[in-house]
Amino acid sequence: MPAGNKSVLDALWQRTQPPPLHPFDWRTFAEGHLPTDFDRFLVTDEPYEVEYAVGFEPWFIVAR
Repeated sequence: MPAGNKSVLDALWQRTQPPPLHPFDWRTFAEGHLPTDFDRFLVTDEPYEVEYAVGFEPWFIVAR
């Protein structure tokens, strides 16, 4: 996926069977990613503030 291509990222995010994309450790510690608000992230090109939560981990690990 080319850098900055949120439409491709959004398509992967919206698929549910099987879920090909999820934040690191989402299944065991989803709370660490909730402040990101991925639904908001995927539709905006503007920076936005998030409220910090204990354990916040704002990053992904994906296969190339």
